[in-house]
Order: sequence, then C-alpha cells, then structure tokens
Amino acid sequence: MESKSNLFGLEEAPTFYPSDQDFVDPYKYIHSIYSIGEKYGICKIVPPDNWNPPFCIDQVCFLFFLFFSSDQIKSITFEIIDN
Repeated sequence: MESKSNLFGLEEAPTFYPSDQDFVDPYKYIHSIYSIGEKYGICKIVPPDNWNPPFCIDQVCFLFFLFFSSDQIKSITFEIIDN
C-alpha cells in the first residue's frame, strides 16, 4: 500500500499493488482490503502486470442501438464479419 500527503495536508487515498498470488481471486483480495478503503471512501488497486481478466460482456446477447438522421443513413455502409 502507498499513501501520500498533498498540498492541503489531506492524505491521498491508498494505492494497492497486489502480487500474482494475492490477485488469484480478485474479489477475495478486494474484501481483504475493504476496511482500509472504507476509511478513505476510495482506493486504487493496480493489478499485477500479467493479470488478464476474462471478457465479461456476453457477445451473443449484448445489444446497443445507434440513432442516425436520414441523411447519415444514406452514407452508411455496413460490412458483416463472421468470426
């Protein structure tokens, strides 16, 4: 954990640098530092360099809508890419 004072004498929110072993279960790690973060109302967690979170959006069910004017629609072309 790292914490510094700033210009107004306020202590900066803590920054955590967990090891690979600490971050095997990110939720468990967050729970373990909860009491420290609670004192500040916020904290920063810098994950290990090799941490690669899974993609969390379900690509089959995820939908979003775009709104275009009729002039914009005339100039749009679509390309369908099948993975």
